[in-house]
Amino acid sequence: MVYKRPGSWPSEDLAEYQRYITLWADVVSDRVTRGDRVHLFVTDPADMDAVHDVWARLDEKTRASCSVENAASPDSLLDLFRRLDVVISSRLHGVLLAIVAARPVLALSHERKVRAVMSDAGVASFCADLTTVNMEQIEERLTKLTDQLESCERRLREYGAGARAAVNRQDEMLPMLLRRR
Repeated sequence: MVYKRPGSWPSEDLAEYQRYITLWADVVSDRVTRGDRVHLFVTDPADMDAVHDVWARLDEKTRASCSVENAASPDSLLDLFRRLDVVISSRLHGVLLAIVAARPVLALSHERKVRAVMSDAGVASFCADLTTVNMEQIEERLTKLTDQLESCERRLREYGAGARAAVNRQDEMLPMLLRRR
């Protein structure tokens, strides 16, 4: 995400943006060093600039274990997420799609709405404040998350089922409410 990127964000801060990009590059490098394959993705095309900035900080060996996913639609992102073990996202859209796909997610949030969704889904312990989080805290949360993959996935499936049921109830009520007018 182009969080704080000059020319791309309402509240610009080059130093904060550089810290953010460095943090993402460190996360990618750490995961690859641990033997993981990393797929970089965006939920907003404008964020591809940030992906390119992260990519530029990675060495060739790290890049060889990474891919940049150019998902053209929410459905294609959902298909990607369903193939992943864990999602790390700093956008609400990424968190929501991870929940819909029932994929364990670590949210690096700078917004209340991301924290609220993670809390509602019962996975608040896997949410960190992007503005203050450091690599050690991310590693700690990822370790905890990977130790609890099955229970987290189950919790997200249950949360998703409950959310779908609530939407269906609202959908069923809508015609009745419209007739009252």
